[in-house]
Amino acid sequence: MKVIGQAPQAVSAAEFKRAVHMGPDDVEDDLRIGACLSAAQDLVEAATRRPMTPREVEFHPRAVGGLRWWFPVAPVSAVSAIAWQEVGGAWADLDAALAWLEAGHDEPQLVLPAGFLDGVADGAALKVTATVGASAVPRHLAEAVILIAKDWYDAGIATEDMVQKRVAFGARRIIQQQRYRRPCEWAAA
Repeated sequence: MKVIGQAPQAVSAAEFKRAVHMGPDDVEDDLRIGACLSAAQDLVEAATRRPMTPREVEFHPRAVGGLRWWFPVAPVSAVSAIAWQEVGGAWADLDAALAWLEAGHDEPQLVLPAGFLDGVADGAALKVTATVGASAVPRHLAEAVILIAKDWYDAGIATEDMVQKRVAFGARRIIQQQRYRRPCEWAAA
């Protein structure tokens, strides 16, 4: 998944300060708090496969002859473009208006009409551009971000230099409970 542009921050420094009982006037560490929150959000989203805020992304599956493709993340709210890579490397657009999204919130699937991939070489790279992420930040995932960021902030860990990020037990349990697992990659119909 390739994010197009910047992903919005799910938890603000002010929300973090309220959650950990810091004074709102204590602004000297706001940059460090913001870095911890961004790194924690990246970790939570990658671990759960659930983008917390809306953003446009590209997916690059391979065309294998199926008509139903499950997205590797949830939720997905819209599909804006579909293209396939020709032998020379150029991208050829397909009519995304003919395809539709099913079960976008909990088990997002791109459904293609019969014949949609006619002319597309088997195994060719596809590019699916979609809007992913929740319209409102999921409370449990925001709590996990705050728990992780607080742990790193309290420990004085520099997020740029971390080789292995520590995750508190409570946050790890939330991540395990909220993880999205797609049931299948491609299906015939």
